[in-house]
This record gives sequence, C-alpha cells and structure tokens, in this order.
Amino acid sequence: MAKGCEEYDWAAVDYCVKIEAEAAIRVPYTTMTYTPGNFRFKKSSYPSADELLDAYQAITKAEAWELIRQDPGDGGFMFSTSIDLSNVHKHMTLLENHSGASYGITMRHMQYIARNGWDKYVQMIVQEERGLTPVE
Repeated sequence: MAKGCEEYDWAAVDYCVKIEAEAAIRVPYTTMTYTPGNFRFKKSSYPSADELLDAYQAITKAEAWELIRQDPGDGGFMFSTSIDLSNVHKHMTLLENHSGASYGITMRHMQYIARNGWDKYVQMIVQEERGLTPVE
C-alpha cells in the first residue's frame, strides 16, 4: 500500500486511489472509511453532496429509514400515494432546490442506502465514478 494511504481521509482519497491504480492494485473497499452521511467523496454533482446529506439527515431525524426501504409505488417518490414522506420533508432544508427529477434521484440514492447499507452504497458510487473494480 502506498505510504500515507493506510487510512483514508477526504484529502487523501484521490491521491491514494491514483497511487493504488497506477500500481495495478485495487484497494479493497472495506479498508476505506467513509463516515456514514458524508457524501464529500462523491465526485458527481447530480445530486450534489449537500442535497444527499440533507435527505440523509432528514430521514434520520424523521426516523424514516424503514419507510424509505419500501417501494413508493406508482409515481415514484415524487408522486407516491403509498408512502407518506411529509415527516421527512419537514426536516429537509434544501427541498425547494429540487426539481422533480433531482428529488426522485436523491430519494433513490437514499433507498439504496436503506436497502443495502452505507458501505455498499460507497462501493457502488466509487466503482461508477472512478471506474475501479471492487475487491471482494
């Protein structure tokens, strides 16, 4: 492992991933530590890290993770009639920043976390955005 890459912090992630990739070594995702709810590792700006954090915190405050696991039914999260997200919405400070599409995508990210866990979510995003193959 590259010197200084034993523990991943936000400033070192890109450097460490680059060093490891150049050495043709794939870093096991289990060795990377990303604090649950901190989306700063995510490079894509859609949805933004702030929008994802806002939704994550709102769901946590509303104690609605089990609700988010459910299928929202016809209309998706934006127009769902099968689950009531009003308690989540009142905790979201960036709700007015969303279009229907960005809200739906944000909530699908949250649903993935609810169904698969934080570590699997990080693994999926890192794999998609950095083109790395996860080590099992």
